[in-house]
Amino acid sequence: MTLWLNKMSFGSGAVAAFLVISAQGLFALTDSFAPLVANDMSIWQFQAIRAALMLPVAFAVAVMFGSWQRILPRSRGPVALRTVLNVLALGAYFAVLPVLPFGQAAAGFFTTPIWVVIYLSLSGGGAPDRRMWLTLGLGFGGAALAVGVGGELNPLALVPVVAGAVNAASILITNRHCRDEDACALLFWSIAGFLALGLVGVAVAVLADTGAMPGTTGAVLFVQPTAVGFEMLLLSAALGLSSIIGTGLLMRGYQMGKNASVALFDYSYLVWAAVVSATIWGQAPTATGLAGLGLIMLAGMVAVAPRRRAVAIAGQ
Repeated sequence: MTLWLNKMSFGSGAVAAFLVISAQGLFALTDSFAPLVANDMSIWQFQAIRAALMLPVAFAVAVMFGSWQRILPRSRGPVALRTVLNVLALGAYFAVLPVLPFGQAAAGFFTTPIWVVIYLSLSGGGAPDRRMWLTLGLGFGGAALAVGVGGELNPLALVPVVAGAVNAASILITNRHCRDEDACALLFWSIAGFLALGLVGVAVAVLADTGAMPGTTGAVLFVQPTAVGFEMLLLSAALGLSSIIGTGLLMRGYQMGKNASVALFDYSYLVWAAVVSATIWGQAPTATGLAGLGLIMLAGMVAVAPRRRAVAIAGQ
């Protein structure tokens, strides 16, 4: 699919945005099943099972598109680093989902674009102008409204914020040092990383032996592994397939696009989440949520304006 997209007449920025938006739609669909999964197995067991089911699929995709050697990275160091950062970020985010309201966790994680801009400024990639700060402010403010942030502050709410910062670092490394890497390699090793995370998490839970079982609100990091039925295996496979496609699209989008601009389209996850919640789970967004979505779309329009102006000036 991405090979076909590369041949389209659109600019690389438009293609990158399309890929990121599509990926976030798949992620929103997958994440909406998290409460259902958590009632039957631990988060680490789910990560391990899903990754184990999808790793052969990623290998088969590489073979189908040329050769199994496509999973071999050209630069092992950068690929390994972006894999570790990506796994740690998403692993931390999923770890707190059972104990935090989904909206609050998502709002913290969606500080990623702000962290991207901060990193770019600190690393000499060009300080953001006023319009970019306005874009980030609108986007983050809209995200906060859309997910209904409020109430007393739970210290665990800082975990998704830190995860967003780590995720931003992974994005920058993908864009700056992995642009020439095969998407099959990035995808394969990302899944392998989640398999390792799941196995380590299960091992730690078994050694801790707290006796916590799926569906409990306490000690969620130490829930013991349980027997998994065929229906849950089938659901894990379906969610894994959705994730593998979404991850492939997202990584390709990060490779093709510009750091800050592409990261802003991550906010489309919240729009997809509202659509999925309303159509599948019958949970329509509130008026505050709709206002937040409006701010997010406004942020996207503001983000486009500087790029067009820059192109116009460059052509003079």
